[in-house]
Amino acid sequence: MGKELDPRLIKLYHHIDELEQQERLTDLVPVYEECIKISLDVYGEYDDETLALYTEYGGLLRNLGRYEEALAILDKALKCVRTTKGTAHPDYAAALVNFANLLRMMHYDKESEALFLSAKKIYESLGATELFQYAGLCNNLGLLYQQMGRYEEAIPLHKLCLNLLKNNPEHEVLYGVTLNNLVEPYKAIG
Repeated sequence: MGKELDPRLIKLYHHIDELEQQERLTDLVPVYEECIKISLDVYGEYDDETLALYTEYGGLLRNLGRYEEALAILDKALKCVRTTKGTAHPDYAAALVNFANLLRMMHYDKESEALFLSAKKIYESLGATELFQYAGLCNNLGLLYQQMGRYEEAIPLHKLCLNLLKNNPEHEVLYGVTLNNLVEPYKAIG
């Protein structure tokens, strides 16, 4: 049986859902900050609830273009998962991918590639290459290679992602996005 969530967090999570449905993304920032404060007070820094909040909030900040703030939060997520689960765990690989995506968006290509490849190695060593997260890793590493002009390396990664997502109606949208991502490298190589 899992832990019981603090009632304040439950209320704030409902508010987050409402704001997301209304696409009021900037209004989510103070709500996430309050959630993190509560989670730290109630559960501590090294807890799955706090880790999930760091991850979600870091992703939000990244998507809002608030990269420096996102770096700080996603760094906390990495430290949290490294402390609680170690570096040979799928959650650690997922945290690396989140950080790598931020670095990709900031055009720190070499640093981003190193993190993506570290995450890929973790997933592969755990035999976790059928996970949805692994498909996302392949897609995002492919996007990095496209950004770097390394189209020949991007294509097999996008194809691998497609193979992992095919016949899964739950991931139809990502499947379509990945098909679209293949257009640029195919055009670039003629």
